[in-house]
Amino acid sequence: MVKRTLLFLALTAVLGTALPGRAAAERCTMGRITAMTPTSISVFDRETITYSVDNHTRYTRWITMGPWQSSTQFQAGDLDIGRLVVIHSRHSDDNVARWVQVATDVY
Repeated sequence: MVKRTLLFLALTAVLGTALPGRAAAERCTMGRITAMTPTSISVFDRETITYSVDNHTRYTRWITMGPWQSSTQFQAGDLDIGRLVVIHSRHSDDNVARWVQVATDVY
């Protein structure tokens, strides 16, 4: 019984270190926009976090109240301070926004 327990603990430790940490690389931040420039967005969640944006950053509407079939297209020029957003960073974890979801139903 002791040998099986030790074998199980050893296998668990090996698998835990062998699995990639990719899930921890993507960071999502939900909060209100506090500042904006053409190349960055600052969002206050528990602290103010600034993300860089570029021409690869995608903007969509975050539908919080129906109709659920409505279009999710959103233009970056329609952003303003105080808007509720969710920002998904790139997988390379370089603090660049990959996808910005903008809540248009809640202000």
